[in-house]
Amino acid sequence: MKKTFIAASLFLAIGIIGTGCGKKEQSVEELYTSKCQGCHGATLEGTAMPKSNIAGVGSRLSVDEIKSVIVNGKGIMKGGMVTEEEAQQLAEYLKDK
Repeated sequence: MKKTFIAASLFLAIGIIGTGCGKKEQSVEELYTSKCQGCHGATLEGTAMPKSNIAGVGSRLSVDEIKSVIVNGKGIMKGGMVTEEEAQQLAEYLKDK
């Protein structure tokens, strides 16, 4: 009985971990909304925070430069808020904005 319980618990734990605890992958728009919009606003024009306007960032910076800012931070913006993959997605999204 004890071995069955342990095996069932392990199977359940592996199943939960393997599926990412039931989380669905976010679209890039959802990612921007959840991680960036608080400071940069829905229209990229920023909030009351200094230098938070990123409208037209794609005309000033390359995708790699945008990604670098997202990953490493700049000024009061801290880095490390998203994964490398998410930073790449956001950089590509912002390049066209």
